Formats: sequence, C-alpha cells, structure tokens
Amino acid sequence: GALLDASFAGDLALGGSMSGELSASSDDLRGLLTTAGVELSPGDTLRRFSLSAKPTGTLNTLSLADLDLSLDDITATGSGGVDLSGGRPKLTAALSMPRLDASPFLGGGEDPQPDQNSNGGWSKAALDLAALKALDASLDLNVGTLILGDLTLTDADLTVTLTDGDLNANLAQVTAFGGLWKGLVGLNASGTTPALDVDLNGSSVMMSDMLSTFAGLDSIDGLGQLSVKATSTGESLDALANGLNGSASANLADGAIK
Repeated sequence: GALLDASFAGDLALGGSMSGELSASSDDLRGLLTTAGVELSPGDTLRRFSLSAKPTGTLNTLSLADLDLSLDDITATGSGGVDLSGGRPKLTAALSMPRLDASPFLGGGEDPQPDQNSNGGWSKAALDLAALKALDASLDLNVGTLILGDLTLTDADLTVTLTDGDLNANLAQVTAFGGLWKGLVGLNASGTTPALDVDLNGSSVMMSDMLSTFAGLDSIDGLGQLSVKATSTGESLDALANGLNGSASANLADGAIK
C-alpha cells in the first residue's frame, strides 16, 4: 500500500503556502521516513501515525492548529508545527496526552530471563532509541499518566527538547511515589552508549514505594523530602538503574525501619 495517505481541503498557492484542513496517516512510518532520507536504527517504534489539523504556512514549514495526533499507541491533542527545511524534521508542539507509555521507545521488549537480583526488575533488553535520532523537537506536554518501564508517573507537566539524539525534560511538576517532584532529566543517545543525567527534588515521597521500585527494598517506611543528583551510562534500563552514581539526601518524617 501507499506509504502515506493524505488529504487537504483549503487554499494552496503555487509557491507552496497553504491554509485549510489536513489529514494524513501512514501504516509504515518507518518506510516513509526512510524514503524521506531519515536514517533510522532498527526497532519496533515509529510504526504508524495519523493526524488531523488546520495548517497554515508552507510545505516545508507548517503550523498546525486543532491538532489531533496519534503515533503508534500514543494519542495527543493541541497545537504544533513541523519544519522540514533542515537535515532532520523538527517538531514543535503544545500537547495534552491522557496516557503516554514511553517504554517501547526505551526498551527492545520484555527480557525473557530477567535477573532476579537486578534493581527493581528493570528490563535488560537493549534500549531502542531510534526515535530520538530520527527528528528534533521542542514540546510542552501535559500528561495524565506517564509510564517509563516499571515507573508510573501522573499529572506530569513538562517541557521537552530533543536535539540530535539528546533528550532533555524539564519537569515543572510530576507526581510519583505519592509525592510531588520537580527537576531535570536528560537522556543522551547521540553517542555510542546512552547517558542518563538526573537532578530531581521530591516532597512527601513514600520512601517504601520508591526504594522497592529502584532497589528492591521495602525496609524503610514513611514520607520524606528527597534530593537526587546522579548520572549513569548503559545499553538497557537495568544498566542505567544499576549504574546510577551521584548524591542523594533525604529528610524522613514519621519514618520507621521495618
């Protein structure tokens, strides 16, 4: 079938400027990107997409109002833009997402024989970061539920930038382990080995839930104020979790050792 199905109703000038209503979809997004000259690493992400919007601009630089977007199993609404004038496509957007499961973009699938001694049972499958190298982006996101492997976050309000495989998220707020978190998280996939950089502060954090997820421990109970600054490198979520190196400080209120 066709790599791209698209329709447009509105005004289209000979110079390429347009305004109107646009819909587009592809059941072979990887094939479409490859045909457009975008280099992709092997992976199971970027399989399909669809969108509807009201565009204004040119074929190379579009602004998209009333945007309704789906990418693989992700759905979003809001506004955005696409710039195809550079070496890689660049996306800009302000989006609301009810649910974003980023796990398929981070791991190559379930580990068939997980190591029982690994921290929190993180996947040892090689990270699939092809999507981070396929395009650049500047995004303002509001996500109801954000899933990162074994970690589930809610009410996430964040700004994300992606440049040449270097992903940085500025968390204005996100709820995890019962507490409110703010800070920065970076994942750089531009080099040979992915690198993680974390600088976070959490308040009213349920310590037992957090330690169980990251270290397989549930011996400490109570609410705490937590500050974490750490870095890691690794080819999998398990390697990144186990390789975290840095500093952490905690102020535990009403805590107890089980």
